[in-house]
Amino acid sequence: MRPGPILPHRIGRAAAFIVLGVVIVAATVRFDRHRQAAPPAQVHTLSSLDAELTRCRTIKNPEDVDPACRAAWAEIRQHFFAPDDAGRVQP
Repeated sequence: MRPGPILPHRIGRAAAFIVLGVVIVAATVRFDRHRQAAPPAQVHTLSSLDAELTRCRTIKNPEDVDPACRAAWAEIRQHFFAPDDAGRVQP
């Protein structure tokens, strides 16, 4: 049996898939080049709390944790888990 002629909607569908593929590839290449050409992120200066937390992260043994680290961790917990004006925990 001989197959029927190719229907115009099949040609249109195939063309649409080809165009969609080309658009996806072009967008990927453009965004990849844009990411590579982006300047490096600005290095910001660390606050004293950030510096203290960075120092505390280097402590290996739990028994070596000093009161300054505990105070820094408590301040961070208070910042993130402090209740708002309505008495609910902030998200």
